[in-house]
Amino acid sequence: MVVMYNQMCQQQHGTHAEFDGTDSCQCKDGYEEGAGGQCVAVGGAGGAGGATRGSAGGEVAEMTDRDYDEMLASQRTQARPRPPRGPARPGS
Repeated sequence: MVVMYNQMCQQQHGTHAEFDGTDSCQCKDGYEEGAGGQCVAVGGAGGAGGATRGSAGGEVAEMTDRDYDEMLASQRTQARPRPPRGPARPGS
């Protein structure tokens, strides 16, 4: 489940984002939230903005209910592989 949350955080905030283990995304060590909510190297362009709170691992953005619902819907879609199409039955 944590891997799925990490993937969602990376989709929203870039490859240097991770799930904080509770309810939010945070930037990995050495990164901070920059312009557009993307995790950038500390001292990089952007600067923190939006509704964030500090953390030892970087800035944290709260996961909204909508984000959580979209993540679950995406998981359900990926978890249901389509059945293979077989040859047509004779007489159909």
